Amino acid sequence: MQLRERIAALRIQMATSSIDAYIVPSTDPHQSEYPPQRWKSRGWISGFNGSAGTVVVTAERAGLWTDSRYFLIAEKALAGSPVELFRMDEPGVPTYEEWLGAELPQDSVVAFDSMCMSLSTARSVEQALKTHSIHVKAGGDLFEAIWADRPDLPLKPICAHDDRFAGKSRGEKLSAIREKMESLGVTHHLISTLDDIAWLLNIRGSDVEYSPVAVAHFILSLQSAELFIASAQVPDDLKHHLELDGVVIRPYEEMSAAVASIPEGATALVSPLQISVGFTDALNPGVKAVQRPNLTTGAKARKNAVELEHLRAAMVRDGVAMVRFLHWVTT
Repeated sequence: MQLRERIAALRIQMATSSIDAYIVPSTDPHQSEYPPQRWKSRGWISGFNGSAGTVVVTAERAGLWTDSRYFLIAEKALAGSPVELFRMDEPGVPTYEEWLGAELPQDSVVAFDSMCMSLSTARSVEQALKTHSIHVKAGGDLFEAIWADRPDLPLKPICAHDDRFAGKSRGEKLSAIREKMESLGVTHHLISTLDDIAWLLNIRGSDVEYSPVAVAHFILSLQSAELFIASAQVPDDLKHHLELDGVVIRPYEEMSAAVASIPEGATALVSPLQISVGFTDALNPGVKAVQRPNLTTGAKARKNAVELEHLRAAMVRDGVAMVRFLHWVTT
């Protein structure tokens, strides 16, 4: 399917769903800067494969918004295509919200895949378009019906990250985060960022190029811990050790249902920049959402003595490699 055919197919899906414009961000259900191939929808619909950018498609026009790092690459990728380039932050260039406000009539409907847009971005888009009397719908993934050869979810095995490198055991980390949750009056913590999950559970994966992470979601409560991941990715010995630390393995697809089942009266911590709006929208109305950065993000940034020791050792090896390279260049 050629690019024009892809855009035409998307427009058919939009018309069927009564959508006047569809926003396609760069991110995935984990708000990753570098998503697995399955969620590179923006690249598939536009031909632009830079790491940052947003595509917006209406019934008549299509545009790509990207920053100055990618102007030259985007110009080349979009040459001869129906997708227009909007150079972000350049004088006179509107944001895509401003463009939609000028392009669409009042009472139009703008949609996006609620699993691939953060809570923060979704609310910002809603607020910006509300001033133009344009409705925003956090909808589904329209690419599922038109991307025939779409890559599957990666299913590469994960492994344990040894305590001698981590400096703290999985159990110690879970206890520390729970203590912080209790001090904040939080009963549940929703985590979708892959690096946070890898750090918290002392696991590593290879689902994303150049990143030692696995595609998964995680819900931590004061009494339970649930890891949402394809069971085929978890070796039996690692599954056993996770269970010993109270971590239950559940199918990746059950995250939304698990979020919806959090009982009334609970308090859930969600990070606006790190969680999909689809998950926060799934929360029971009787659940109070506390918006603040993931507790794991700050904890992960504070390196313990063991981690610092290994960082220093890695920097020594890195320095040796650099000196050898410079010596090779100059001799």
